Amino acid sequence: MTAKGDLLLVEGDAVLLINNKIILERCGYTVRLAKNLAEARTLFEERHPNVLVLDILLPDGRGLDYLREIRRTSNIPVLLLATMREANDVITCLDAGGDDYLSIPYNFSELRARVDALMRRTAFIPEKVERGTLELHLTSAKGFLDGQDMQLTHKEFLLLLLLIRHEGKLLSMTDIYEKIWELPIAQDKSAVKNTVYKLRNKLCDSGYEITNERNDGYCLKKNPN
Repeated sequence: MTAKGDLLLVEGDAVLLINNKIILERCGYTVRLAKNLAEARTLFEERHPNVLVLDILLPDGRGLDYLREIRRTSNIPVLLLATMREANDVITCLDAGGDDYLSIPYNFSELRARVDALMRRTAFIPEKVERGTLELHLTSAKGFLDGQDMQLTHKEFLLLLLLIRHEGKLLSMTDIYEKIWELPIAQDKSAVKNTVYKLRNKLCDSGYEITNERNDGYCLKKNPN
């Protein structure tokens, strides 16, 4: 049987983890297993799965916090496994970035059907963002210029992705800080300035430049030269 795609299954219950693996492998998927967030982070970066099946309660943290972390750089389809007691629980899961959910306990046939539906979506989700010879790989959170790794830090990657998605538009320092650092900005704006400074150096010969507009924000523009 030809593999349908790669799944990362993150589940704190060891018995359920194995049972889900057996069911999904019988359906033709290649399944990687993680029993906690630490393992999930490693496998997600190394394997770049097509679909993530994520339990929201794990031994070393909350699955929803990890999902919000993923959503900063990746559009991977995510199926959440959770005990849904009220409608607000469902809303919380979807607002965090989940594409679908299964309420525990669930039917294994429904698990397979929902995974199949999410896997079909992967054909329409871009794996990378490109501008000329500049590439940002969304799953691995890496940047490449002329095929060479730009060695971006995580904050530099997030900033460049944000600027690319708003190419030609001014983003204030406040907007940038609150989106990248996810905190209210204080009087000291040095974190943004330092990250922009380092990123500018790495964008040399890319055909793009980060301009400072009215000393209030930044904008990514094509270099006229």
